[in-house]
Amino acid sequence: MVGQAYNGLEAIEMIPRLNPDVITLDVEMPKMDGLTALKHIMIKFPRPVVMISTLTREGSRPAFEALRYGAVDVIAKPSQVSEEDILSQEEKIRNTVKKAARVSVEALHFVRPKTGITSSLENLNEPTQSELKKVLAIGTGIGGYNVLLQLIPLLPPDLPLAYLVMTWMDEKYLKAFSSYLQQNTEINIDIPESGKELKAGNCYIATRGNYVTVSTNRNGKYQISVDIPSLTKEATNSLDMMFTSVAETFANNAIGIVLSGSGDDGIQGLEYITRSGGTAFVQKPESCLEQELPTKVIKSVNKVKIVTLKEIPEFLEKICNSPGAS
Repeated sequence: MVGQAYNGLEAIEMIPRLNPDVITLDVEMPKMDGLTALKHIMIKFPRPVVMISTLTREGSRPAFEALRYGAVDVIAKPSQVSEEDILSQEEKIRNTVKKAARVSVEALHFVRPKTGITSSLENLNEPTQSELKKVLAIGTGIGGYNVLLQLIPLLPPDLPLAYLVMTWMDEKYLKAFSSYLQQNTEINIDIPESGKELKAGNCYIATRGNYVTVSTNRNGKYQISVDIPSLTKEATNSLDMMFTSVAETFANNAIGIVLSGSGDDGIQGLEYITRSGGTAFVQKPESCLEQELPTKVIKSVNKVKIVTLKEIPEFLEKICNSPGAS
């Protein structure tokens, strides 16, 4: 540890002198609170920040705010009332700070709120729909809150493209996260349900506890199916299933991307997208909190394109507007 500040203002003043590799911030501090300090840090001295506070519990608005402002991760302060013991909580903080220190500075940015956007999932106005031609399937592991809050506000809402997201989070936080995300993006955020039509300009967010697939119905429309994995059958990981379904239904119009995560879920499905003529992307590992899965994808998937989050919208524009796009 190179320094300790007692409020947000003091922390900002110390950064040029100490040049820390990573910063931890509380939310509640005198003179300048942690969220305000975080915004100043991301604009003036961008570097990895981990928020550690009683207010940044998973699924809380302060946690979502911190991630949108550019924090690499958020953790609740160690507590005796947690299901984990104190030593385990402390070890989690140490590991998170070490991982955060490896995240490249160029990957960090403050997502400014959009203006004139509907504030909740309810009462959304029906958008002007493009004809659906392509699907971007997005897979992320633990820490998905961060990359989705950074990526989805950047995605173009007016392409003939639907966005299908599979992320690792507790199902009970999905609606709160989706509602918060809707306040900060021009894309319509939706939670997939069986039989729901897949529409261009919509982003459907599901958790990894469900199987989400797409198909064509009797009317020639693309629709979503959501199933709960059976306990009596051998489980297939939901990310590979989603990627494979998108490849089978959309063939060369399928696009898949793997973001920050661990393990190897999604690798086979992403490879199937490329074999079907589709396009595969993977987040640049240096920009990820969890680098294991993106690194494995690069080694395993042929023709995969390595991108930062900021580069994805431009690639999508090119894919959808190229002369051969159908």
